Formats: sequence, structure tokens, C-alpha cells
Amino acid sequence: MRVSVIVPTYNEADNIVEVIDRLRRALSDQSHEIIVVDDDSPDGTWQVARHHGAGDPVVRVIRRIGERGLASAVLDGMAAAEGDALAVMDGDLQHDESVLPEMVRSVLDGGADVCVGSRIGESGSFGDRARLRHWLTAAGTALVRRLLPRLRRASDPLSGFFVVSRGLYERTAPRISRRLREYKILWAFLASRKDLSVTEVGYDFRPRGGGETKLSTAVLLDDLVNAVVLRLGRAVSPLFVKYCLVGATGVVVSLAVYGLGELAGLPTISLGITPDLNPIYVSALLGIQASIVTNFLANNFFTFYDRRYRRWGLLGGLLLFQAVSIVGVFVQLAVFQLLHRNGFPTSSTNADVAAAVNNGIGLAVATLTNFFLNVSITWNRVRGSG
Repeated sequence: MRVSVIVPTYNEADNIVEVIDRLRRALSDQSHEIIVVDDDSPDGTWQVARHHGAGDPVVRVIRRIGERGLASAVLDGMAAAEGDALAVMDGDLQHDESVLPEMVRSVLDGGADVCVGSRIGESGSFGDRARLRHWLTAAGTALVRRLLPRLRRASDPLSGFFVVSRGLYERTAPRISRRLREYKILWAFLASRKDLSVTEVGYDFRPRGGGETKLSTAVLLDDLVNAVVLRLGRAVSPLFVKYCLVGATGVVVSLAVYGLGELAGLPTISLGITPDLNPIYVSALLGIQASIVTNFLANNFFTFYDRRYRRWGLLGGLLLFQAVSIVGVFVQLAVFQLLHRNGFPTSSTNADVAAAVNNGIGLAVATLTNFFLNVSITWNRVRGSG
């Protein structure tokens, strides 16, 4: 078989039929297969694709249950593919399938390892899209190429539209770790070898079909975080880095609201429970609550965008996040008290320094606890999110 086209999808029921039909027409003069890899979309994308392709051996549908992620979906599709060239394109109609034959020829007949569909290179464009998206992509591309020099061989390394040779896939795939599956999969191929042969075909980026689109700013921030983590050696999960970045902004929000509350002269209150908790500053409580709300929203629309809550589901998600945050507070206090009562770091350490160290350790443990609970509970597939 000449070419396999992998189409990773999530909530693309409005577009997938048109995507399949356009690919059939574009590749009608060569042997091909279309592999839709769907992450168990709530809108039933996999069902729509399977029904539309019923009886047609060209169309194959893979429904992934319990797994999420664009890069891993692409790799699963490639593992099932039979083509000599492996193409990847989105299921939202923004990629121009009419240039696919030229991209395939570049790989199979021209000897290229990778052919990238470029919005930035010669004959490429963002079509009628807003200038903001073009500017954001250009800025993100420049930063990513500076952070990861091997990506400079492509004018548009942020592209999700590309073709690779089977040979490159088979040499590269075994070295793509589970951690690397959190990044743009094109990066793994572009960075695989120094002597890689890369070509490009420009195309006009089209408006999305039906469904929702991810904000350009969120996409750019996601790519930049991934590039920084890759540059640092992939020591930690990009998801955790994004979670910590959001947490840092929450500290700023909390301090800002606290400061405004103090300027406004908000009172203190006494619960009469223990002298250690009195008095309680209302401005501090408002600051903490404000940071919880902003952290939830930022995590929902940035860190966990692919699992995000929508509409009324946001309220339920916020309540879960609030509960997890309270657990984190108790974890931090418990670790602090445990270390403090056992004289850590040492009995000779300055009391203020010891308290700061113990509080920092408590915060670190609480952050890890909250991250685990939010991944496992708050944003665990987001069931019933509205």
C-alpha cells in the first residue's frame, strides 16, 4: 500500500464524514487507507466514522478507551498502518488534503524522510484567519526553533500536517518513550537524526468546520512549555510543569487580593477554636479563594484542556478542585508540623530558617498530592461535564 493517512480525533463528529470523503477524492489515484483514531469522543465521532466507512476496506476506525493524547493517538495509528508513507492530518477540516499527493510523492518518489505541510513557507498561508493567529504561530515557531535547533530544518515545526516514510517511523518509534508522547509527535521525527531529509509543501490553512477550536494562545503556551521541558532533558512531565506554572500565578493572585483587602480595611474574625488560628484575616481568606478559582479555570483551559469541563460542568469541577485544595492545605500543615516537632532540619538551625525549610517541603509534598488527586479525580476523563 502506498499511503496510510492517520486522522486523530476527539469530538469531531460534525467534520469526520467530510474529512473521509475529501481524503478519498484526493487519493483516488493511488492505493491508500484512512485510519481514524478516536479517543472515545463523547459526541460519538468513532461511531459516525465507523458507520460512514462501513463496507469500505479503505476506512479503518480505532476507538481508544482509557487513553488520551494527540501524539499517542498518532503513534497508535501508525502502528496499525500498512502504507509505505504515513501521513497525519487533523479531523477538523483545517488541513488541505489536496496537497497530500504532492507530499506523498516527495517522500516515496523524492526520497525525503519527512514532508511537512507548512503554513509559513513558500506558497503557504493562514488563509482568511485572523492576523493574531498568524502572529502567535510565527512567534511560537521562532521561540521553539531557538530552543530546539533540530526543528529549524522545518519552517513550520508547529504543524500537525505531515508525511513520514515507513523507514523513518520504524527507526524512530522504538525510541519514542511514553514521556515523549506528551509532545508534538512531529518533533520526535524532526529531532531523530542529524542527516534527516526534510521537504515542505505550502498549503492554505482553512477555517475549522464544526465543533470547538482550541485557543491559539493555549496552543502556543502548550508548545512552548513542551519545548522548554524537552530542552531541559525531559526530566519531568510537561503536564506537571504546566500545573506548577498555573500554581505560581495563583500565588500572585492570592497576594494581590490579600493586599487589596488590607488596603480596603477588611476585618479579622475569631473562630474561638485555638489561639494558633486567631485572628483570621478576611482578606487572606478571599485571596486564597480567588487563587483557587483562578487556578481551576487556568488548569481547566490550559493544563487539562483536552479533559476540560464545559458549561454547567464547570461548577462541579470547581467543587472537586476546591476539595482537593483543602486536602492540600492539610497535607502541607501536617508535613510542616511533623518536621517541626522532630527538630528538622537540625536543632541548631535558626528557627526562622527551619520554619521556612519545613514549610517549603510541606508545600512541595502538597503540590505533588494535589497534582495526583486532580489528575486522578478532578480531571479524570471529566465524566458528566455538561
